[in-house]
Amino acid sequence: MITAGGFGNADLTIGVEGPAGRGQLSEWAQEEAERWRICSLYFRADGKSIDIEIVPDTSARCERE
Repeated sequence: MITAGGFGNADLTIGVEGPAGRGQLSEWAQEEAERWRICSLYFRADGKSIDIEIVPDTSARCERE
């Protein structure tokens, strides 16, 4: 995570597990004026090469730096 003066970017990956198996949630978020918003969020099951988009980055008002 990189922040300065109320603005920043964060990339986060969290392992999840449930009755159907395991995987990772990966998020990209941006902070603007001390408020965070999710820019993209997807899930990838362990052993799979396909990501399931939950929040596509094309729908967010975020800019890659």
